[in-house]
Amino acid sequence: MALITEGKQDGEFIRLATPLSFDEVTIRIGEVLVPGQVVGKLASGGQYGALEEAATHGLATAVAINFAHVDTTTGAAKATVVSRAAEVVGNRLTWPSTYNAADKAAAEVLLAVKNLIVRY
Repeated sequence: MALITEGKQDGEFIRLATPLSFDEVTIRIGEVLVPGQVVGKLASGGQYGALEEAATHGLATAVAINFAHVDTTTGAAKATVVSRAAEVVGNRLTWPSTYNAADKAAAEVLLAVKNLIVRY
């Protein structure tokens, strides 16, 4: 019998949320996001994208968590993010590969300001 491994499921990282926890946003072109991926917001234009450690255009600041699979390789698209008042499972989040424990902790503080609480 073949072993089947499932990928991440939409919203699997959420421990507790309300209908007010979610927003529909525009993901910038060229992104492939997975559920639980921490995202930032561009300073100009207001589009969202994957968190980038050294970005100077806004994507270095954690502002929300992507809810579902999103592929914008052919054009920007609408997506749902968890942006406030929720509790999430920390080990189910996706961070930039360059992030260390201190980077994650700093980003979690920024999320906590929006009442996005990361639990381990």
